[in-house]
Amino acid sequence: MSTELILERLMREYGDSVFRMCFLYLKDYHLAEDATQGTFMKAMKKLKDYFELHIK
Repeated sequence: MSTELILERLMREYGDSVFRMCFLYLKDYHLAEDATQGTFMKAMKKLKDYFELHIK
């Protein structure tokens, strides 16, 4: 399974929860959107790093 498909699945399963948690902390809709996007961008980078190191 590619990193993009894994990330898409993670976003579908956890996107709303991550957004709600960000919104609870930040109290601003747009900042919470940005933080949610940043969270999944970081996850994508870490997934790519993982696959490069462990799956060849």
